[in-house]
Amino acid sequence: MVISSISIETSPVIQLHPQLAKSVVDLSYNDLTRDVPTWLLDNNTKLEYLSFESNSLTGVLDFRSNSKHFHMLLLDFSSNCIHRELPPFIGSIFPRLEVLNLSGNALQDWIGEFPSLVTLSLSSNHFDGVVPTGFYKLNELRFLYFLTTKLA
Repeated sequence: MVISSISIETSPVIQLHPQLAKSVVDLSYNDLTRDVPTWLLDNNTKLEYLSFESNSLTGVLDFRSNSKHFHMLLLDFSSNCIHRELPPFIGSIFPRLEVLNLSGNALQDWIGEFPSLVTLSLSSNHFDGVVPTGFYKLNELRFLYFLTTKLA
């Protein structure tokens, strides 16, 4: 399901029923506001691609630690207003995740292990200091984007 660039003014009420076996949800460029709609993942464990790129979502990525999304390959929350850090258990929620794009937010700390992550984009966030040790555990990582951050 792709609902992109149609300027939805408020967060849509989207119910994706598991029997529909949706694998792609793209809600990018829709002027969505409010908190990050992590509830969308609660009953949709078959998702492979989820994008909320270039909206105005706020808050934190508050995923439930007991959920598992074995099919998720790409998450894109870039160019929003997400802040704080990622939950420490995020890698166990998305064990097959290959692409994670969180550029253009207000994240301050990186925590997490992703056994399959190939591409990670964290440019234009509020990282500061030294590279967190968790990055050294990203064994499959091939592409890392850290433009305009203050990591040493």
